[in-house]
Amino acid sequence: MPVHFLHGELDTEVPLSIPRECAALIPGAALTVVEDAGHMSQQDQPDHFNAALRAALHGTENGHAPGPVSGRTGHGEPTPDSFPS
Repeated sequence: MPVHFLHGELDTEVPLSIPRECAALIPGAALTVVEDAGHMSQQDQPDHFNAALRAALHGTENGHAPGPVSGRTGHGEPTPDSFPS
């Protein structure tokens, strides 16, 4: 089952380290960071969030599992893919 985390860069409720760690622990999981967005990224940056969600869903519609978090090597700290502003 594909797993893709969409997370607000400025989220103070759930620190970005949490989805980074989760994505690193789930084989094939992806993480998209919505820049300039907090805990409610879909409200803070709706256009960016929706575009990121569409991109993630488009990948699964075509039978492609999301790619790994970039920079992920073993148990090291992953580097999230950032959604451009």
